[in-house]
Amino acid sequence: MDVHHLWIEEFIAEIEACCSTIETATETSFNVIGFNDKLFINFVSLNAHINAEQLIELQTRYHKEQKTLIHLWEDVWSNKRTQVLSRIYSFLSLNKIIYARSVQIKEVKETNSVKSFLEENHLQGYVKTAYNYGLYYKDILISVACFGAEKLMKSRGENYYSSELVRFATQEGYTVTGGLSKLIRYFLEEAKVNDIMTYADRDWSVGNGYEKLGFNKMLYTPPLYMLVDLSTGKRYLEDKLPKSITAKFLNINKEEELKAQLLQNDFVRVFNTGNIKYILYNG
Repeated sequence: MDVHHLWIEEFIAEIEACCSTIETATETSFNVIGFNDKLFINFVSLNAHINAEQLIELQTRYHKEQKTLIHLWEDVWSNKRTQVLSRIYSFLSLNKIIYARSVQIKEVKETNSVKSFLEENHLQGYVKTAYNYGLYYKDILISVACFGAEKLMKSRGENYYSSELVRFATQEGYTVTGGLSKLIRYFLEEAKVNDIMTYADRDWSVGNGYEKLGFNKMLYTPPLYMLVDLSTGKRYLEDKLPKSITAKFLNINKEEELKAQLLQNDFVRVFNTGNIKYILYNG
């Protein structure tokens, strides 16, 4: 590993107090570090000359050796430190455990409550959804699951409805064993849908958790390419740049020319390794 990557050193400093073993993996093209032999992190700097296929191959290789490897981008660490550390502590089994039988389910009706919870505890933050259910431990909101509205899927039948599990997050420092399963069962009783679909972020998961819950792996989506605004740290999908950014280049009509200009003006191109699509059938 290149020890001059300050952000990697910062990450290690946060973790080393609770990890008895930290070791650098033998990788010629990647900055991979193992933690307690449970978790391996590939640190991806914004100036890295690498492609999505190489990252997918690396993760696949570790998975075949029954090792968990995630890809942590520099900008994600810089802007989501609390959320990143929460996920890492969960991987390392360092969270306080709460069992699902000890919590109560309630619908979270206040949008602001859902928004603040997700912004604090989910790497991708808040997104508007139709149904939001929470797990409460001693009257404190500890987990949230957010589902999309029911959609009629005519290709699957006259009265076939599907919904999407869009977000699931747990309060920093806690793991609710059986919590997501409990929330899904509750939603299936309330919404009466025929299936629930969801996506696992391949940068952070190979989807084992969903398979244990009974989800069926359907397909892999291709990598998504994004632009990072270095002045704010915010990521934008290349085809969904806000007008506040594109308005500065009104004289440029071609998309590729616009991207080239942005890359010369404090923007960096990044990507993820795609998602894994899952479906859980009801009954």
